[in-house]
Amino acid sequence: MMDGARTLDWGAGNAEILSLEFRRLAALLNGEDAEGLRAPTQIEVIEARMTAPSAIARIARAFGLGDDMRQTLLLAALADAPPSLSGALQKHRFAAEGRATPAVVADLLGHTETLRPDGALRTGRLIRLDGSGRFYERPMIVPDAVREALGGHGGFDAVIEGRLRPVTLAAAPSDETTRIAGCWASACRERQPPVLFSDAGDPAMMLARFAAAVRGSGQSAWVLPAEAIPADPGDRAEFGAILRRDLILNDIALAILGAEAPQAAWSLAEALGLPCLILGAAPPATATGPALRLSDGASDPSAWSVLLDAETCAHPDVREAAQSVALTVPQVRRAVAATAAGLAPNLMAAARAEVGEQMGHLAQRIGGGSAWEDLILPPAQHDALTQMSAFLGNRDRVLSEWGFAGKSSRGLGMAALFHGQSGTGKTTAAEALVGRMQSTSGDAVPLYRVNVAALVSKYIGETAKNFEAVFKAGEAMGAALLFDEADGLFGKRTGSVKDSIDKHSNAELGFLLQCLEAYPGVAILTTNMRASIDDAFFRRFRFAIEFPFPDQALRRQIWQRVLPDALPREGLDFDALSGPSLSGGSIRSVAINGAYMAASEDQPLQMRHLAHAVRLEYAKLEKTAPDKDLKGWL
Repeated sequence: MMDGARTLDWGAGNAEILSLEFRRLAALLNGEDAEGLRAPTQIEVIEARMTAPSAIARIARAFGLGDDMRQTLLLAALADAPPSLSGALQKHRFAAEGRATPAVVADLLGHTETLRPDGALRTGRLIRLDGSGRFYERPMIVPDAVREALGGHGGFDAVIEGRLRPVTLAAAPSDETTRIAGCWASACRERQPPVLFSDAGDPAMMLARFAAAVRGSGQSAWVLPAEAIPADPGDRAEFGAILRRDLILNDIALAILGAEAPQAAWSLAEALGLPCLILGAAPPATATGPALRLSDGASDPSAWSVLLDAETCAHPDVREAAQSVALTVPQVRRAVAATAAGLAPNLMAAARAEVGEQMGHLAQRIGGGSAWEDLILPPAQHDALTQMSAFLGNRDRVLSEWGFAGKSSRGLGMAALFHGQSGTGKTTAAEALVGRMQSTSGDAVPLYRVNVAALVSKYIGETAKNFEAVFKAGEAMGAALLFDEADGLFGKRTGSVKDSIDKHSNAELGFLLQCLEAYPGVAILTTNMRASIDDAFFRRFRFAIEFPFPDQALRRQIWQRVLPDALPREGLDFDALSGPSLSGGSIRSVAINGAYMAASEDQPLQMRHLAHAVRLEYAKLEKTAPDKDLKGWL
């Protein structure tokens, strides 16, 4: 959106863009100069003020329409526009029944390649050629569902309407809905999406969970009974093509009740080329495409006992690894082999390495960072961190012995938000806190810094996949996750959803909310901008700690703590050093820069070195240095 431009209502903007497109086409059909309308420029200005792209832009993107196909679709839709706009088409010498024909397209574009039978407009059922006469003379029809979608409205083809019904009952958020949402997000990313299926359990409950899982994406779940699918292969193919179009136009997540007609359900699902869920029917022998049972890929709690005998499983090291790190059977096999070959110091390290590889470039383990004793904070913040540090040691008592886990499976971890100005110690506190935590077995908790920049992808669905990988791997190894500078990642959601980009963006944020709430371990987010955090995220945090800018007393302590004992120094005045209003991060930067200056002169660190380093720091911060105070340092 352009700076300073007032937001335009999406419906009004979409109508104006459609009118401009039609007026430009009418001018071309009349043989007039359409450049005077400046339609492309006006459309660009209008879209910049809208909250989402126009309907024609969304449809073109969803169906992969190039410029010529886009113009062909609009030309066909012009016939159903008001007479003031459609009159030019009705008077055109090649029009038929007041509608565009391939001859009109050829006259306007110079070719009819956009109307090939195997092209996106016709295979996508966006346009059909009426009648059975000569190709160039056949009227072009835009189906009602497409015409409504161009106007920004929803609707179904008559062939579809009445066979689909919305899922009105959605389950409450749970670990199961989070897992289904992850599977759905993964399926949406695939070029050839797998058919998700569930052939066990209660179909009604699974359908309710499915509805809850896709709701976060802005999609609505609809269900199709398999017995409503046409039995004739030809009719089924046409039904499937129209269904696919309407699912895309209305952004619907489809579930098929397949128990009564499993063959028809799977045949249709594979032909759609879209993610869908089949309930009550496993893949038949005739199924050829990829399929994913919703329980596939989950960690097998008995994976260790599958490969190891009872005596080996009873060994303390093996028992600790099995209880702490959830692995699949292949991962257990590799971890045991790596330990036996001496490639890992112990089985726990090998098991955690197996899970850590799932994060790849998305997160890196950090260790040996800030110590608890390095924290210089006001008493309230220090007390809150002390309380947080006891989380793991008391988790079993509070959740298991005292029964909180039996009340709900969500919100049992410790999600914390550290917010405050840059350099106030948020990251240092996170590292020190996790370093102080001890698991029930006495091992230090592994800390992974999540690469927020790599986590967020411009490709639809990829961000959700990354979320899933990080949280799943973190849970499997009992790791603490640090989302440093997470402002952009945990931002505000779009309130007015107008296109698939908004819906997928909200889907990713909704999926992230579920992951954060379901994560049983420690997740710490740091941000410089509390206001950028969506309130829905803020409610998920067990702790929210503000890190204030240090006052002079705290700055004096920071200066005393930041200088190593081995550093040679001479005449340092800590009262004077604490005068300039600098954050802890800036103080550390000044100390290091001053030390380099002293080393280059082969001198101990003196106040004059630090005065010069302070001026450099203020220049970096684009602030005016306190020269009056610094004169006494020289």
